[in-house]
Amino acid sequence: MPKKSKTAAFTNRGFAFGNIWKFYSYKAKRVIALRSDRQLAHWLLNIEFNSSIKDFEIGIVERALDDLKPQKTYIFSAVVFPALAPVEWHDIFLQMPQADSCHRNECEEKRLLALKHKTIYRVFDDESYIPFKERIFPLLRVSTLLSGGRDIDIPLQLVEKSHSHINEHQSGCLRDFLSALKAYNTTTSLLYFSQLFSSGIIQVEFGDEFFHMKTKWIKV
Repeated sequence: MPKKSKTAAFTNRGFAFGNIWKFYSYKAKRVIALRSDRQLAHWLLNIEFNSSIKDFEIGIVERALDDLKPQKTYIFSAVVFPALAPVEWHDIFLQMPQADSCHRNECEEKRLLALKHKTIYRVFDDESYIPFKERIFPLLRVSTLLSGGRDIDIPLQLVEKSHSHINEHQSGCLRDFLSALKAYNTTTSLLYFSQLFSSGIIQVEFGDEFFHMKTKWIKV
């Protein structure tokens, strides 16, 4: 039986391996497959809602990187493309590789290749996500709404009213945002609020419920 991960507990999915999550990424504008709860947590916390990242690849990402070993491919958990910073190669483990292990040696090889290619190599394990575990479920709900609403056309008037409210007030709470859009369907308004957050137009401060009426937002 596969070993249970800490992120599996966060997402209430049971076991870390064998779970395939499929989501529409609003950032990448495509459906992605996430191969474990650990990968799901990484995507939610470090990629999809990180406004500094413009695009990414996730899953099993292969790269040929060593001119001296042209037939060898290196596999990463994710490759991300920040807007204003070097490309990042990400690897995700249950726990940090131990000294002298094959994973540790491979990580060191990738680190040296990252220096050569002027990229950043980052390693994550379950302990990396624990300080932010309370954000996983709320962000999962946002992702579900964005995924389910990808084919919904947001009324132009709702868009204009939203930006008028944001520009006028600069910050506020979700209750006031929805009140300004009371002429429109609430679910559609929440969908556009989520799109604004995902696009980095607003920052959102939230606890264990993203769509709480007291959730605070601020214009970026």
